[in-house]
Amino acid sequence: QSTARAIISRSYYAALLCSSRTLGVATSAGHSIVINDLKKRNCRVGNNLHALKMLRQKADYDDNIIVRKDINKALRDSSSILTFLKVSFIRNGDGGFDGFS
Repeated sequence: QSTARAIISRSYYAALLCSSRTLGVATSAGHSIVINDLKKRNCRVGNNLHALKMLRQKADYDDNIIVRKDINKALRDSSSILTFLKVSFIRNGDGGFDGFS
């Protein structure tokens, strides 16, 4: 269970921090601000980050068993977010976080 919880948490923070850096929004302003900014640019991707946040909170604070479906969703959502950021910002020359090369 600790490995499953770590996978979900790291998936969320990878997506959050890359979103924050790419969008130029500090996470210190609040995770919700980063999520909302991402939703303005792409609602589906922003909703994926919000869903990933909810999964991370479940993994961190809920005593229920984490199932493979949760892990798969976290990895899928994180991958979707990172791909969106790479395609939308890095390849289009909009600047942002260059950690994708």
